[in-house]
Amino acid sequence: MRIEVAWWDLGADDPEPDELAASPAIQQAFGEWERVPNLTTKLWLVSRDARRWGP
Repeated sequence: MRIEVAWWDLGADDPEPDELAASPAIQQAFGEWERVPNLTTKLWLVSRDARRWGP
């Protein structure tokens, strides 16, 4: 099993997590991840209060 976590601290000038998730580039990445062989789960984590976001 392999687990990879990427977690970004968003600054005051960065977009909100919902804006990031709705962006065309992220939507394209969602589609690409769905086609990864043997990948059973892909989670995107959001902490709106702490302004953190990531897969």
